[in-house]
Amino acid sequence: MRGEPSDNLVRLLARLKLATAAQVRSVAPRVKRLSGDLPDFESVWVDALAQSRILTPFQAAQINAGHGDSLLQGPYVISSPQGQPHYAACFAARHVDTQRLVRLYVVRRPQAAAAAAAHGLVQLVEMLSSLDGPVSAVVDDAGICGEGVWAACPAVEGTTAAEWMVENGRFPPHVVLHIARGMLERLADLEELGVVHGDLCAGGLFLQPSGQVVLPMPGLRGIVRPCEGYSMSDLQPEAYDYLAPERIAEGRAPTRASDWYACGCLWWHLLTGRAPFAGGNSLAKLKAVHAARLGDVRQLAPDVPEVLARAIEMCLVREPGSRPQSVAPLSNLLGPSTRAGGNALAGCLSRQAQLWHGAYAAGRRGRAQRRRPRFAAVVAAVSILILIGLWPVWRAGSVPVPQETASTALLPNAVADGGQPRPLKDSDGPRSPDGAPTVRVDPAIMLAAATEPADAGLPDDLVLPPDKILHLTELDLKNGRHVRGRTGQRPLVSVPAAGLVISCEDVCFDGIDFIWESGTTDAKKNHEAAMIVVAAQAIEFRGCSFSSTADDPPSAIAWTGAEHASSVSGGELALTDCVFSGLAAVADCQASGGLSVEVSNSLFVAAGPIVRLHRGPKAAESITISLEHATTRGDSAVLEWRYGRMEDPVGPITITANDSALDGNPHGGLLIFTGAQPPDRLLGAITWNGSGSLVTQRTAVAVWRNGANRQQILPEDELEIAGLVRSDVEFAGGAEGPPSASRVLRWQGPLRSADPPGANTNSLYLPRL
Repeated sequence: MRGEPSDNLVRLLARLKLATAAQVRSVAPRVKRLSGDLPDFESVWVDALAQSRILTPFQAAQINAGHGDSLLQGPYVISSPQGQPHYAACFAARHVDTQRLVRLYVVRRPQAAAAAAAHGLVQLVEMLSSLDGPVSAVVDDAGICGEGVWAACPAVEGTTAAEWMVENGRFPPHVVLHIARGMLERLADLEELGVVHGDLCAGGLFLQPSGQVVLPMPGLRGIVRPCEGYSMSDLQPEAYDYLAPERIAEGRAPTRASDWYACGCLWWHLLTGRAPFAGGNSLAKLKAVHAARLGDVRQLAPDVPEVLARAIEMCLVREPGSRPQSVAPLSNLLGPSTRAGGNALAGCLSRQAQLWHGAYAAGRRGRAQRRRPRFAAVVAAVSILILIGLWPVWRAGSVPVPQETASTALLPNAVADGGQPRPLKDSDGPRSPDGAPTVRVDPAIMLAAATEPADAGLPDDLVLPPDKILHLTELDLKNGRHVRGRTGQRPLVSVPAAGLVISCEDVCFDGIDFIWESGTTDAKKNHEAAMIVVAAQAIEFRGCSFSSTADDPPSAIAWTGAEHASSVSGGELALTDCVFSGLAAVADCQASGGLSVEVSNSLFVAAGPIVRLHRGPKAAESITISLEHATTRGDSAVLEWRYGRMEDPVGPITITANDSALDGNPHGGLLIFTGAQPPDRLLGAITWNGSGSLVTQRTAVAVWRNGANRQQILPEDELEIAGLVRSDVEFAGGAEGPPSASRVLRWQGPLRSADPPGANTNSLYLPRL
C-alpha cells in the first residue's frame, strides 16, 4: 500500500533494533518526495532512513542488497566497515541491548572448525579478563556465526600507523622510539598472562592523540589462523610483511620469538617508510620473508637512535632461539615511555591539520598577491626573447657527438671477454643507409639467450650435454642446484617409465625439453605415471617443455611432498616460460597438505588439468593457483578435483588468473569435479579472482563428472568468480602447431590493456617428436 513500509522491512529493523515501526513511518514524507510518481519501493524507504541518519550508508546498502540479516553478528549490530586486518572482516558495531561500541572481527572461515576456534576464543577471553579498557583493547566477547566466528573488543580511537605513513611518509626516529616503548609496555602485560599477540603490523598499530599506543585483538590471529606457509598465500601481500621466517618454513603457530621478529620488522618499516620485504603478489612476498634478508636500518635511516637500531638488530635474528627470550632485555635497552615522547607523537598526528591550515594561509596570501602587478609574466617574456637571440651562437659552438659512440649497442655479440660492452665496428656487419648498424640474429641464439640463467657461470651448475637424446634414470643433485644445458643449446631428456625422482630442495631446471618415450603397455600404470616425481617441498622449471605422443600419456609432474615438510607449510611449484603438450595432467598432487602453483607465461595444449587433486585441502591447508599470461587450449582444465566421501570441512582453494586466455575443450571445463556425489559443498571452497583474462564462449566454467562417463555443467552463479570475461578468441593457428600458433591475435571482450592476453609465444619452445 502506498505510504506504508513493507512488513518485512519493519520486522527486520525491529529485529536488528535499528528503528521502531514509528521511526520508519516518520520518514513517509521524505519517501514521497524521493519516489515522486513511481511506487514507493522498499529500497526508497531504506534510502529515506539513511538520509534521515536512522541507518548508516553501509547498513542501507546491505539491506538493499538483501543481506540485512548479516548485520547482526551475535549480540552486535554492524554500523560500518573499518580497516581490514587481512585475515578477517572488521567493523564498527554496537551491542543491541547495552549500546556499547565495539570493534568487531568476523572470520568467515577459520583454519580450525568453528566450534574449536570459538572454544579457543572463550579461553582467550578468560586469560585476558584482567586487562580492560580501550588502551588494552583485548578480546572480551566471542561466538560462532555459521561456519565462522566473531570476536569483539572495545572500540579503538586513533589513527593506524599504516594510514599515517600513506599521508606523511616515515615517522621521525624519536617518535618511533616512543612507539617502540609503548608497544613493549603492551606486550609486557600480555607476557605476564602467557598470551602471544601474533599479529603485530602497521595496520594494527593504533596511535592515539594522547600519545598512547594500542595493539588491539591480541591472540586472535593465532587462534583463527595459526598456520602460515607457501600453501597459505590466500591473503593480501601486506598480511605477510612481519612474519618470522620459521613460520613460513615450518608452519609454526605464533610464538613470543615471532612477536619480537615482527617488532623488529615493524620498527624498521616505521623508520624507513617502506615495507621491510618486497613482493608484488602473495607468493613473492612469502619468498622474500622466508629468505629474511633485511638490511641495516641505519642505511636508510641514519639518524635512528643507537639503542633503537640495536633493538631492531636483536629482534631480526633469523634463528628464533637467538632472539630475546622475554620483553625485559628490550625494555631495559629502550627504557620507559616519557611525556616528551607522547607529545612528539601527538604532534605527528596533528600534522595533517597543520598542513591544512598552512594551505589555507597560503591561499589567502595568494589571493592578496594576485592584486599586485604580475611582474613574473613580464620577466618570462623577456627571457624567451633573449634565448631566441642567442640560439644561433649557442648552436654554432656546440660539440658534436662522435659517430662511434652514438652507434654503440649492447648486443650479445658485442660484449668483450671481460664482460664490458664494446662498440660495433665495420667488421661487425652491414649498416643501414643512415649509418646505424644492422644486426642479424639467429632465432635459436635469441631463444638460448632468453633461457640462459643469470648465474649460468657458477661452477655448481649441472650442465647436460645437448648432442643426443639423454636417457636419464637419475641426476646428481643437491639443494639449490641449477640444471641447464650449454650456453645456447637445449638438452633433450627422455625420462624413464618410473619418472625422474627429485628429492632435493630448490632445484631449478632451465631450458630442458622432457619427452616421454616409455614403451610401457599397461594403460593403468601409464595413466598414473609422471615424468618428474617431486619428493621435495619446492622446485622450479624455467623455459622447459614437457611433451608426449603416447595414447596413454603421463603427467608432467607428480608432487608427493617432502617427508620433513609439515602439511601446512605445503609445497611450491613454479613454472615460467614453459610448454606442456599431450599430457594427462601438469601437476598431479598426490601428497597431503597445501600446494602453491605459480604459472607465468606458459602454454598448455591438451595437457590435462594444470592441477589435479586426489583429495581436498583440510581446514588448516589451502591450494593456491596463480596464472599470469597463461594460455590453455584443448583438454587443459585449470583444476580437476577428484573426491570420495565429503565429511571433513575443506580448506580454501584460491585461483588467480591475470591476462590469460583460456580456451578449453567443449566437453570439458575450467574446473572439473570428479566424484559420485554432487560437488555442492566443494563449490564454496573455491575463489576465482584476477583481471584481464578471457574464457572462450564454448568453454564451460565448471563441470561435474560422476564417474559413469556422464558430465553435467554446473551453474556459474554457485561459484565465486571475478575478473573472467567471456569472449571469442582468434589464435594465429591450430592447437597442434608450434607454440607460435597459439599467439592470440584478436578478441572481443573488454580488457584493462590493449596488449593481447595469454602467453608471449616468442620465448616458448617445443621440440618436434
